[in-house]
Amino acid sequence: FLKEIRNILPQYDVNGLYNMRGYYSDLAYQVQDRSISICTYEGLEGLGFSENLDDDFVDRVSSMVESTDDNLNERQLAKQQEKYEEMLGKAKAGSIVEIDDERVNFDYVVCDEAHNFKKLFTAVKGEIKEDNDESDSARISREKTPYSLTSGIASSRAVKLFFVTQYIQMKNPNGNCLLLTATPFTNSPLEVYSILSMINYNYLVDLGFKDMRTFFDTFADIQTETVVNTLLKPVRKQVFKGWRNVI
Repeated sequence: FLKEIRNILPQYDVNGLYNMRGYYSDLAYQVQDRSISICTYEGLEGLGFSENLDDDFVDRVSSMVESTDDNLNERQLAKQQEKYEEMLGKAKAGSIVEIDDERVNFDYVVCDEAHNFKKLFTAVKGEIKEDNDESDSARISREKTPYSLTSGIASSRAVKLFFVTQYIQMKNPNGNCLLLTATPFTNSPLEVYSILSMINYNYLVDLGFKDMRTFFDTFADIQTETVVNTLLKPVRKQVFKGWRNVI
């Protein structure tokens, strides 16, 4: 990548940041404007944010990534919560390279092999309801979702890229996130919504798809069918049949 980009775009400085450890982490804090920086997946793991990270940003990403999958067992839920808290901790402090530092301040991201980051949203949340009891105090609850499709636990790699893309999207009205892949991913509305949110979540919101529930209601043909489980017993299960309302 370094060699190709330097040959194709000789007018730009191209910084090889590799895994962003040691010397390369120091180099990341010397990035010049109008330059291109390239890192590995290991380098992505080292990207994070300072303690001064805006609370609105934390609230934005945490509310989107938090899963409400009722089908996970207690051990899976604990593991997911542990991973999620770890990612939030990395976002706020202790990272090798803090992208919100004015000396770094990346403002565009391109990710190759983007299908490796598709496991972000793993369940469809129910809508949030606000009820008033007799004392007129508001009570917030989330209704049960009509969709039981799930895909397990979000990958830490996907959550990390999501943090980075959401930070860049909040700073740039055009999104400034580009994902590349030549590998088809499974025909899953969960994965498609995950990828679209990392490209430009603000545009999804503008189109009326702030949450996956609306996205599923509009585009996903979900039906309940009898399928044979791993114990060779027939069970009723939701399956994704295809897309609708698309050109």
